[in-house]
Amino acid sequence: MSVAVPAETSGDAKKPWNSGYDYGPIARNVDAVLVMAYDYSYQGGPPGPIAPLGWVKHVLQYARATIPRAKLQLGLPAYAYDWVTKSPYPSVNRTLPQVVRWLRRHTAVRPRWNMAASQPYYTYRDSSGRRHYVAFEDAKSTAMVLRLAQAYRIGTVFTWYVGSETTAVFQELRGYGG
Repeated sequence: MSVAVPAETSGDAKKPWNSGYDYGPIARNVDAVLVMAYDYSYQGGPPGPIAPLGWVKHVLQYARATIPRAKLQLGLPAYAYDWVTKSPYPSVNRTLPQVVRWLRRHTAVRPRWNMAASQPYYTYRDSSGRRHYVAFEDAKSTAMVLRLAQAYRIGTVFTWYVGSETTAVFQELRGYGG
């Protein structure tokens, strides 16, 4: 039996989200714990990186301290979020091929690199003048997370959701040898 759990960086049961996902007891009762290391910034919240590398490292540190390595699997994003940057931050989910196609059609928009998050993003204004922020993964950001997973000796990685990745991201994932 496997259980997917949200990413956590501590077992602080005082936080409402953590109380239902105590990694230790869960790990003792299942064959695999799938830690979803994505949605640091999420639909319905303010825009930002989906899985900043430093945060993923903290997630892995906590997970490795509470879940036996043989049971631990790491979930990675292979998608994008496109937020309007004004509250209430309406957003839509995008596949990585959709991002690539959009950027090809809008050549004036150039992706940038978020150094702190080790993740690409871009901004644009829509036809109504609203500013958007789009966070996404690419082969470079995926490779960086996979190197981190290897350093923590994570045997299995997975993505949410299959089919949303580009060929380049798929090749990085396919070549993973945790």
